[in-house]
Amino acid sequence: MRVRASLIAVLLSLGSSALAGPGLTYSGVLLGPNAQPLSGSQTFTFELWLDEASTAASARRCQYTEARPVDSAGRFTLPLSAECVAALQKTPELWSQLTVAQLGALPRAKVSSVPHAITASRTVLTSDAGISSTIDGLFCGSTPSTTGNFAAQQPGNLIGYRSAKAQCEQACGSRTAHMCKSSEAITSLELGLTIPDGWVKAAAASYHLYPGNASAYTNDCNGWTIGANAQYTQIGLSYHNPVPSFPAPFLDASECSRSQPILCCE
Repeated sequence: MRVRASLIAVLLSLGSSALAGPGLTYSGVLLGPNAQPLSGSQTFTFELWLDEASTAASARRCQYTEARPVDSAGRFTLPLSAECVAALQKTPELWSQLTVAQLGALPRAKVSSVPHAITASRTVLTSDAGISSTIDGLFCGSTPSTTGNFAAQQPGNLIGYRSAKAQCEQACGSRTAHMCKSSEAITSLELGLTIPDGWVKAAAASYHLYPGNASAYTNDCNGWTIGANAQYTQIGLSYHNPVPSFPAPFLDASECSRSQPILCCE
């Protein structure tokens, strides 16, 4: 597994009040290929695109280049041009791309219109097979409902975690989308995003034995390959919205026979 040119904490204030006023910025931490912070004056080119992959001029909504200082920790702030602010006012959900003269073009990041300013880490991992994923992402969408057997939902003979990622790429329209970890779902909630009930990845497997009940294994439904109950009940982790007996959002174990969406993050 290799880490491609890495960036960054993106900060875009995209609430309606922020878009109406001045001072919209793109900021973060800039790292070189060896994961060491870059510093000094750097030349940035910022662009907004209609989608993740188009290169036609008609798909670009703004572009400008500016030299900005970067501190010893790699931190920088890039004020958005009036053209880019106007583009976001008209179409909040665009794709941003930053090119740094010393690093080249970095992966595009989807801009979402949310009620609060959001800081999101976007380090992209890419395998030798060309499969890419962000780490520590935010909720971006959900798949159709499925039991804990994800193979039934995805063509191409994919199963388990690979099936979950492929489905999330389709749901979010991004090659870096993936099934949300429980921590990513919680972070999304902390930042004010609305999330439906759905499957999330557990941080670790665990074994349960409740008085008067059968034993159960929380093991991501045996790697998301089981969609029915077995002799030893297989369990997957779910995010749940508030219900009368639980007034706040919560994570809970769900039997693999439950049908619900996969929650996706990037």
